[in-house]
Amino acid sequence: MILMELTHGHGSHIFPRTPKDWIGAVESHGTALIDWFGEEFFFPDRLFVRLAQSIYGRRRDHVDQTQSASPNSLSKKASLSRRLYWQLRRITVPLSAWAEPAFAKLCPAFLATHGVFVFEKL
Repeated sequence: MILMELTHGHGSHIFPRTPKDWIGAVESHGTALIDWFGEEFFFPDRLFVRLAQSIYGRRRDHVDQTQSASPNSLSKKASLSRRLYWQLRRITVPLSAWAEPAFAKLCPAFLATHGVFVFEKL
């Protein structure tokens, strides 16, 4: 069985577990871990998002705001900051994807946002 699960993140819709917790949960159902590795380090993008959250406050749920707010309900300042945020994300995501192979080789698996776990049935 191959399982790709979230190991880092936060938000009202995100439920990460540590790699150890994922392994324990799956092994409790009659499997044994063969191996696992980290996937999606995306350090430049994660750094930018953390910086933006520290400036605007972590309590705000950007996903809910983006999905539920209509253009007419946004203030000009919020609209400008949101557009700037997404324009900068359009830079940090490709940069992160380009650098991903190097981070995957150099960094320990637990620093990735996702873990890919390979189990065998006992």
